[in-house]
Amino acid sequence: MAEVDGATLVARNLKKQGVQFMFGIVGFPVGPIATAAQKEGITYVGMRNEQSAAYAAQAVGYLTGRPGACLVVSGAQGPAALDRRFDGQSVASPRVAGFVTTLSLRPAPGSRTLGPCKASQEDHMDIAIPLFDGITALDAIGPYEVLSRLPGARVRFVAIEPGPKKTDKNLTLVADEPLSAVPHPEIIMVPGGFGTRALMTPNPLLDWIRTAHETSQWTTSVCTGSLLLGAAGLLRGLEATTHWTVLDELHALGARPTSRRVVEQGKIVTAAGVSSGIDMALRLAARIAGDETAMAIQLGIEYDPQPPFDAGSPEKAPPAIVAALRERTRARLVAGGR
Repeated sequence: MAEVDGATLVARNLKKQGVQFMFGIVGFPVGPIATAAQKEGITYVGMRNEQSAAYAAQAVGYLTGRPGACLVVSGAQGPAALDRRFDGQSVASPRVAGFVTTLSLRPAPGSRTLGPCKASQEDHMDIAIPLFDGITALDAIGPYEVLSRLPGARVRFVAIEPGPKKTDKNLTLVADEPLSAVPHPEIIMVPGGFGTRALMTPNPLLDWIRTAHETSQWTTSVCTGSLLLGAAGLLRGLEATTHWTVLDELHALGARPTSRRVVEQGKIVTAAGVSSGIDMALRLAARIAGDETAMAIQLGIEYDPQPPFDAGSPEKAPPAIVAALRERTRARLVAGGR
């Protein structure tokens, strides 16, 4: 029986499964398989890390109905087994130090999953969005529309007490679960609104934010949601942003205020006022699933802002409008957000 090198054998079998796209980290030891795959007509896309490769492969499956492939680094036992035999054919040395898995939310008939990078419809990435009375709707819904489109995303609307929550403009949003139902989400996304004022002192939401942050992959906020991150003690010494009318309040919470629209400090990401949550979520989508997936989401929601006025920040808006809005906001805060 003619010997076939391991990388070529893997690539040929992926081609037989209908794989057209492979995603993986760049460099050794995944290079041989990536090179062999390209020789078989499979497009290889280098990604930042193995997690983003898996999400991208899932996205291909979801969008095309054909399996995508994720190429990851494996331990010593995996390559050894792959080296010995694959689909009954002899595999020649050198051994292939990598594993490939085919991923598809709508798998092609007969497609198989190989190796440790297993992902399926049953795997979820929990995204927890806490709701409360007085929330600003777009703070929550803007990021939701982006993050809910990530492969494997499962958005969980949680609250101290589940049930309907009135926004600061009397729209009703519903929290389906208590905070305790999602103790370890992969992503925390804290919205803002005038209702944050009542939550700045010790309460179960701050306790949950603090504890969930210990194991989260990303802890994020929009608008005055960053004040809750600060009240939970997460922003000390970090740059952070919030709505421009209350930016200075971050000082008292140990943060270093900045007027940038999105501020990334390690796994903590804060966004400025209201609409900036969409920008933040798209940046987060790129970090998690790669630029291509994030761009597809942006196109899917047709996020192409072309406002009629260039007045979306206090630096750009006419001074009289800035002063008037600042005064109205201050008066509403004094009145408890009403």
